[in-house]
Amino acid sequence: GDGRGRRHEIDRLYGWRTATTTTCSVCGGASERSSHSYLVELVYAGGAVDADASFAELLYESLSHSSQTKAYCDECRSYKLTTQARRVDAIPPHMLINAAVFSDAKAK
Repeated sequence: GDGRGRRHEIDRLYGWRTATTTTCSVCGGASERSSHSYLVELVYAGGAVDADASFAELLYESLSHSSQTKAYCDECRSYKLTTQARRVDAIPPHMLINAAVFSDAKAK
């Protein structure tokens, strides 16, 4: 019905496709999963972005953000420290951005 057409339109206007690669720090085994998101959260933490960075640089770092977390490794058959790296495959014409500014330090 009509709901499916509306969802497609929202996906086209606001959705962006990403692929997340999870790599085990012990064996190097990697897996990839695709996902669809509608929101970008700006990442300020960890000093990954210089305080004088432009908005474009901040947005790029936020879109390609990587992190370390424990996750199940199929190769090791147990939970191990992994690196999760996100790659953006498609950017929509309109983006919803959460500035995540909760303190005066971030607002500057």
